[in-house]
Amino acid sequence: MRKYVGAHAVKDAILAGEKYIRSTTHLVTEELDNGPIFEISDPVLVGNILDKLSVDIFADIKQSELKEEGDFKIFPKTLNRIAQGRYLIDKDKSIIVSTESL
Repeated sequence: MRKYVGAHAVKDAILAGEKYIRSTTHLVTEELDNGPIFEISDPVLVGNILDKLSVDIFADIKQSELKEEGDFKIFPKTLNRIAQGRYLIDKDKSIIVSTESL
């Protein structure tokens, strides 16, 4: 299970004092943000919240940064690997990346 999920995941991570946040691509399941993970982005530094910004504004800024540095990099990679048949799902429903196309 992931530590932070849903629409307020970045804000929740900031409020919990996380130093870094990451994006994932995952298989969609009935439970929100809980499917097997295809890819995990490089970490994005949260940094210190500026005194003049509210937590909500800061979270929105970091969410945008995470999309650019995380989502926009791993999403095309995931789609490419799916198209190449490079993912396998094992009996425990974990995703394995194959080094070769299937």
